Order: sequence, then structure tokens, then C-alpha cells
Amino acid sequence: MNEPKWYYFNGNNETIGPFSKAVLVELSQAGQINNETLVFKEGTEAWQPFGAAFTQPPEPEDLPPEPEPLPPEPSPSPVAASAPTYTTARQNRDAKKDGSGYFNNLVIIFVIGLVLLLIQRPIEQEMKKKVAKIDEEQLEVQAKRDRENEELRKEKNREMMRRYIRAFPEGR
Repeated sequence: MNEPKWYYFNGNNETIGPFSKAVLVELSQAGQINNETLVFKEGTEAWQPFGAAFTQPPEPEDLPPEPEPLPPEPSPSPVAASAPTYTTARQNRDAKKDGSGYFNNLVIIFVIGLVLLLIQRPIEQEMKKKVAKIDEEQLEVQAKRDRENEELRKEKNREMMRRYIRAFPEGR
């Protein structure tokens, strides 16, 4: 089989070749040509980019011959083929009768609920402690404000008494 020859067009307006397909691929790997370099294959009508020429499926003459088909496998005996199917169907039927699938689902749900409950309790206790601490802090702040307000009220009363005494000195 005579391999077609390839040519490429360089940047100096020159056609370079002929090359085999393998040599053209080597030139690409060496960096002398790239996917945009125009190439031409003997027997075709047009130039095309290297990348397009080598990403298309190979032409029939480039393909290796098809392998011979394998001989058909012997068919299994009817008895051997039906035995596993019967056993599997029987196991499925028995599993549905005893309700083990339902029981397994209940156990899984119970375990998940138990885990969630065990996780929730410490979180709930921690939240209660934080709320109690915040309440305690708010009570302390309110008590401080009440003391300050009481002091201000007493001071205002003293100031009013002083003014009264100054305004009416003989009324003592």
C-alpha cells in the first residue's frame, strides 16, 4: 500500500514536502508546525489546517483491517439458567413476607432519632445557661440604673431643700 504524501505551507510562501504522515506529526511535536499551519494531502482538493486534518476520522485506507468475528458462545442449558433466577425470586419473596425490610427501616429511624436526641440535649442545656447569664447581666444593669436614679432623686430633693431654705430663711 502506497502511503499518500503530505506537504505544508510555511510563512515564507513556500510549499515544503513531500512527507509521510508520521514525519508531519513529528514536525508538529518538534514545534516546526502547529495546528494552524496549512497542510495538503495528495489526492485531496484543498489545503486545510494541520489541526483539522489530524482530528478528522482516518480515511478507510488508513484504517487497520477489521478483526475476524469471534465464534458464538454456546447457549447455557435451560436448567442451569433458571436455577439462580428461582433462588433469587424465592429469597425476595421470603424477605417481603417476614417484613425484615420494614423492621430494618424502623431500626434506622430509631437510631437516627436517638442520635438527634443525644445531640439536642447538651445544646439545649447550653442555650439555657446562656439565656440565664444574659438575664442575670440585664438584672445587674437594671439594678445599677435603679441605684443611679435613686441617687439622682435624692440629690434633687436635697437641692430643692437648699433652695427652699435660702428662699425662706426665717421658716426654720
